[in-house]
Amino acid sequence: EAETNDSFQLTDWGAKDAVPFDLASLTPTQVDRITRKVQVLTGQWQLSLEKKLYDATAAGITGADPASGSWADDSSDPIKDLKATRQGLLMPANFVLFDRPVWDRLQYHPKVLAVRSTFRPGSISKADMADILEVKDIFVSDVKVNTANPKKAASYSYLWNNTVLMGYRSPEQELVEQDASWAALFKLENFGELDGAQRTTSQVYSAQDRGTLVRLWEDPNRGVAGAAMVALSCAYQIKVTGSDLAKRITNALA
Repeated sequence: EAETNDSFQLTDWGAKDAVPFDLASLTPTQVDRITRKVQVLTGQWQLSLEKKLYDATAAGITGADPASGSWADDSSDPIKDLKATRQGLLMPANFVLFDRPVWDRLQYHPKVLAVRSTFRPGSISKADMADILEVKDIFVSDVKVNTANPKKAASYSYLWNNTVLMGYRSPEQELVEQDASWAALFKLENFGELDGAQRTTSQVYSAQDRGTLVRLWEDPNRGVAGAAMVALSCAYQIKVTGSDLAKRITNALA
C-alpha cells in the first residue's frame, strides 16, 4: 500500500510552570499543590497530543459519510456501516474512536439496541461495543476546541466533529487509557517534607514507566520564598504508515 510522508511523525512535547512556596505552611500540603500542577500540565499534554492525532488522521486517513445515512435517523444502520468500514482495512481493526455525541447517540439507536435482547437505552458499554465490532478497544473523546477567531468570544465544539476513527494500531502505541488521549495521569511520589533545607527533588514516570518524565527542582529566585518548578516532558510518535490501516466515518450525525 502507498505510504504517507513523514509529516505525520511528531516527536517531542514539554511544558513547565512554578508553584510558589507557601511561607505560612511549608508542609506536605504543599505537595498537593505540586501534584495538582502536574495534573494540569498532564491535561495540557493530553489535549495537545489528541489535537495532533486528529490533525494527522484528518490529513492522512480516508473519510466517508455513513453508507446507510445519518446515524441521527432511526432508519440508518451504524453497526452495518462500521462492519463495512472494518472490511475495507488492510489490517484487522483493533480499535474504534468515537466522538462523544456520536457515542451518546449510539446508546439509544434502535438498530444498535436490537443487536442483543439484553440491551437497554443508554446501557451499552464500551466492552459491549468492542465485542460487537470485534475490536480490542473502544475510545470516546470528550475533547473540545475553541473554534472562534482570535480576540472573539470563545466558542467550543467537539474536536472530532461527528467523526468515528476505526483502524489498526501498533501494540507499541500507548493508547491505553479510558479516553482517547495518549497519556497517563501522574502520581507525585515525594517532594520531601518541604521544611526549608530538607527539600528534595524527585523524578516520576508515567503509568507505562516509559516515554514521559515529570521533573521537579527548587528555584529560590521565584517569588518571595522560592518555588517548586514542575516540568513535564514527553516523547511520542504519531505516524500514519499505510493509507488503509485506518478509515474515518465522517458526518455521522449530519
